[in-house]
Amino acid sequence: GGRALPTIYVVTPTYARPVQKAELVRLSQTLLHVRALHWVVVEDAAAPTALVGGLLASSGVPFTHLHAETPPESRRRPGDPPWLRPRGAEQRNRALRWLR
Repeated sequence: GGRALPTIYVVTPTYARPVQKAELVRLSQTLLHVRALHWVVVEDAAAPTALVGGLLASSGVPFTHLHAETPPESRRRPGDPPWLRPRGAEQRNRALRWLR
């Protein structure tokens, strides 16, 4: 007999930008090929957006849609080295809290 596969949780932090929808659609089409997968998408926003919510709802991938806004003091400023303020940290931490 076949054993049930464990669920794989994929965490994707995202933020509003011109290519956001295209990138999420491309990723969703790839994730559709994986069985036993749950997609956790966390927006860097004060509230979930209709654009991302609609895309997730029509993707065919089981998902959870969360949001966590990056505080102003944690945002990268022009001239900052990339290692100084990591992007997506608030969003990944939000996803980990949801998973626990």
